[in-house]
Amino acid sequence: SWGGYKEEFAGRFVNLSFKDNILPWLNSSMALINKKDDLLRCAIVQYIDYLNGFFELREINKIFNMNIITILKEKYGEELASKSNKERLAFINEKRKDVLELNFALEKLELEYMCGIFKETEERVLTKYPTVLKKVSEHAYRNDYAKVSFVYDGLEYVIKISGEKDKFYCQVEYNQDKVSEQTIYQFDKSTISSKLLEKMTWDSNDWCIWRYFNFQSGEKVWDMNTIAEVCYGFENIVENCVEIITK
Repeated sequence: SWGGYKEEFAGRFVNLSFKDNILPWLNSSMALINKKDDLLRCAIVQYIDYLNGFFELREINKIFNMNIITILKEKYGEELASKSNKERLAFINEKRKDVLELNFALEKLELEYMCGIFKETEERVLTKYPTVLKKVSEHAYRNDYAKVSFVYDGLEYVIKISGEKDKFYCQVEYNQDKVSEQTIYQFDKSTISSKLLEKMTWDSNDWCIWRYFNFQSGEKVWDMNTIAEVCYGFENIVENCVEIITK
């Protein structure tokens, strides 16, 4: 981020590393904290533990990594023994490609099972409210993980689970297959919108109501805590919609 100005500021900044500078400083600072400052001490202890985990410096990480190295050497030891270091490096690079391919396959499986969890949630609410909810056409909603529709005051709405790069979201909107584009952007004036916002602190604009669910720190799309929160949010908004409709 320095652009062409790094040399001009050379004497005015210190280049520090979290692993080599900040973490040792935090450890050495523990002895300086007043005994009465329990909250501060607790916060720093947790932050130190987080950094140790991030840099794999916890004792359990060291043991795990050493065990993996030992296992790999035992498994491929005879095969590597007769090779030069250059050949060994090429061998390891080939094995790394296999690991990357395996990881890609695992990610596809995880995505499949995650979609399965959302579909189970969809089927659960459809079964629970068969006279109010119905399935949604895949035409406009083929990229959404779960979706159900309902009719209120003569208009059809969709409740859906979808996702972006770093988050999931639940959303209520007019069914895009059933209403005109002009009607879609009048959602905020609808009765269902105002009634839902009386019950829930979700975000809203002039065409939908939604709530974001960010992935847990360091996790990816299959983080189970986030998936559980999304399913709960979906079922919660469904129940509120059904309550409004059936009153």
